[in-house]
Amino acid sequence: MSDFGAILKRMRVANSLTQKQVADYLGVSRATVGGYETKGKQPDYETLISLSNYFKVTIDYLLGNDNNFNMIELNNGLTIIEKLEDLMNDIEATDKIVLRGKTIDDVTKNYILETLKYTEKIISYSLYNNNN
Repeated sequence: MSDFGAILKRMRVANSLTQKQVADYLGVSRATVGGYETKGKQPDYETLISLSNYFKVTIDYLLGNDNNFNMIELNNGLTIIEKLEDLMNDIEATDKIVLRGKTIDDVTKNYILETLKYTEKIISYSLYNNNN
């Protein structure tokens, strides 16, 4: 579990959360979360399950035993890549897209699609490099 503290902190910061917010979710003190992140304090199994559910990652990932980011699943069980692909397919299949109450034109639609494709490439590249 040597990587747990660094992984927890990385997940917390990536999700723009404070130690207090994570502590409140877990029902522990902010100092406890700080201890996990910096002092090598180890959580109990129930806390690991809670953190796994909270951040939508596997317990193995939290413990540093699995760097396979494509195993990270969203609430509906889809991986991030699958969700991006579904979103791109939905956008491509939709003639009229309304964003914040305004219909977007084809140029904007194409920019959105290209951005999502680029995002998918970045994630895939990161997955490949983290697994090699």
